Amino acid sequence: MKKFLINLYLWVLNKLKPLKWFIECRKERDKVEYKPSIELGFKGKCLILLPHVDDEWMGCSQLLLQKDLDVLMLDMDMPGGDSDVVHRRRKDELKHVGKTLNKPIQKVGGNKAESLRSIILEWKPNYVFLPFFIDWHEEHIEVMSYLKSALENCFDLKHTLNIVGYQVSAPIPGKFITHVQTMSKKTWKTKWQLFKSFYPSQVRIPYKRFALQERVNGAYSKSFAVEVFSVNTVTDWIESYNRLLPNVQEINELKNNLSSISQIRNTINTIICKKNMII
Repeated sequence: MKKFLINLYLWVLNKLKPLKWFIECRKERDKVEYKPSIELGFKGKCLILLPHVDDEWMGCSQLLLQKDLDVLMLDMDMPGGDSDVVHRRRKDELKHVGKTLNKPIQKVGGNKAESLRSIILEWKPNYVFLPFFIDWHEEHIEVMSYLKSALENCFDLKHTLNIVGYQVSAPIPGKFITHVQTMSKKTWKTKWQLFKSFYPSQVRIPYKRFALQERVNGAYSKSFAVEVFSVNTVTDWIESYNRLLPNVQEINELKNNLSSISQIRNTINTIICKKNMII
């Protein structure tokens, strides 16, 4: 009987999470200040780094849906804690996404930093996209280190290349948001319906919380919802990498507060303040 009651309690808590997130979303959106100088969209060649299959859809879906935008998805092939079976399934899901959207996919080579450098030099993108610095996932941070190593030997591109942080599960602080892709209510709903269709292996992750963070961020541009980005020059990105990358303690703080829309935003702001930044 006791075990049944405990399981029932946990089940009720899990069912109440979406309601809690919705209430937090309304509260946090009211705190967001409109940014009139924010840029809309991108033009040029976009190289999107995928630490894990589905990261690209969470952060850059509206770019991938633009038929006239030159996009290359680069699978960084991080293990993600998946079994071999799940890993292969996710790769098949990614292939389906690329075929459906008519966007090419390339897999990084064994020496990831050197392979990434070669791809950047050969393809000459205007933008390289990857998760933003303040992130809890060690493999996202590892991909950042590969890019930093690659960029240190790309001197010819430092004046023409932009590095773009995109949002996955940890929100980008408003101070760092420079660009957005706006979404209407219909577009936003379609994005997450497509997520479930494209990535059935991932439907158990708390994607509704990620979606509501986009609703909060919509206030930056007075939109229903947005995908947010932080665009930097190569020099500024490397400087920010050295200053902003979270340490082990900060990563644990992010993990401990990730399940709350309000708490994760407060935690990130606190981390930034500790790094002598002004939000």
